[in-house]
Amino acid sequence: MEKYERKGQIKYTRTGTPTLLQYADEMPGVPLQNIWTDIPPVNPQARERVGYPTQKPESLLERIVTASSNAGDIVLDPFCGCGTTIAVAERLKRQWVGIDISPTAVNLMRRRLLEATNGAVDAKLIGMPTSEVDLKRLKHFEFQNWVLQQIVATPSARKTHDMGIDGLSFMYHEPVQVKQSEKVDRPVVDKFFTAIKRTDKDTGYVIAFSFTRGARNEVARLQREEGIKIVLITVAELLLASDAITRPDREPTFDVAKPSGWRGPSRDHKRLLQALKERAGLPPIQAPPANTMPSGKALVDSVRDS
Repeated sequence: MEKYERKGQIKYTRTGTPTLLQYADEMPGVPLQNIWTDIPPVNPQARERVGYPTQKPESLLERIVTASSNAGDIVLDPFCGCGTTIAVAERLKRQWVGIDISPTAVNLMRRRLLEATNGAVDAKLIGMPTSEVDLKRLKHFEFQNWVLQQIVATPSARKTHDMGIDGLSFMYHEPVQVKQSEKVDRPVVDKFFTAIKRTDKDTGYVIAFSFTRGARNEVARLQREEGIKIVLITVAELLLASDAITRPDREPTFDVAKPSGWRGPSRDHKRLLQALKERAGLPPIQAPPANTMPSGKALVDSVRDS
């Protein structure tokens, strides 16, 4: 007691009872338990938020990666989602492998790493769609998300009953409709025309695998008589234009045959894809509304149905 008295660690109550003062930084503490309540979830305003429905806090993965590996070790996340694990592993100087069944998620991971490392890390993607055949095999929402990501469009907040508008183009916010179909015909054009008229825009885009002559004739009539421009772009043209704009001096990303008469991206292609060079140059990731990304359950159900 004399030793504690000299250190000023004895406090006396009103009745003279001595009490030992103890400080947290002088105590060994309690080993971390298996229930962690000190890490809050990602809040809607957090800078790390990317809009993925199951996103985990980076501080949580920092604790897991730091506790279970050393610098230079390999970290594997086989259900990688929006890439929090690999982003943290990269920052902590670990090697890493991330796996996910969703191309939507994989593209989001790549963009996140590019932005987080200021372009220093461009992940190698394996098993992603590289041809029209691959894209035809995707489930509906995966195909739609893939196309919208390619053109850096903002997805529609509504996944059903969206009135024919699946997304809005970069900068101009012009309506975009995605059809995972061949020989898209005149009725689709007419319905999309009605959807455009409900907006304040006079231009819209339909992206599909092919279009009929009737669809193209209807597009010409609507522009001539109604002043509404609907641009029909095939998936092959989209892939070729994307390669031509983002990889002019490198190996093409996509394996696609050039349509007859192809002379490179048209003015309409370039208007729609104008964000691609900026995307290659790392635009900031803007968190979309939480309900614009498919839920984990929706993606699982989509694969289970196949």
